[in-house]
Amino acid sequence: MCLTDYVDGMAELNFRPGELAFLDGIEPGFSYFSLFCKGQRYGFVAMRQIQAGLEVHLAVKRFGPHRLKKLRRQLDQLKRWCRHNGIDEICTFKLPGGPDTKWQRFVRLLGFEPPQVMYVTQQPVEA
Repeated sequence: MCLTDYVDGMAELNFRPGELAFLDGIEPGFSYFSLFCKGQRYGFVAMRQIQAGLEVHLAVKRFGPHRLKKLRRQLDQLKRWCRHNGIDEICTFKLPGGPDTKWQRFVRLLGFEPPQVMYVTQQPVEA
């Protein structure tokens, strides 16, 4: 069964929304979706399967108590889809930038484990 059949208020896109531009240069394989609450788009999500897990990136445009409730319900539906498809865990990353206490509180509201440190380095390649 298709992911959008499991998750209410989610529509698949055939393009990467500008709100997820930070994924440029990362390995391909993402599927992109719009998230809706009461008929209004409130965010975008990119997902791809990695090993036995699902990598998820979220960009929320509008946020409040009703959308948090909707997002939690959508996450529960996504977990059901994952179980049906043999996916063991959902992981998310915060890119770019440094520590973000708002993001840490946000992911905890959704039931994710406390964030772990991940070191990433960059080096420009000169022509």
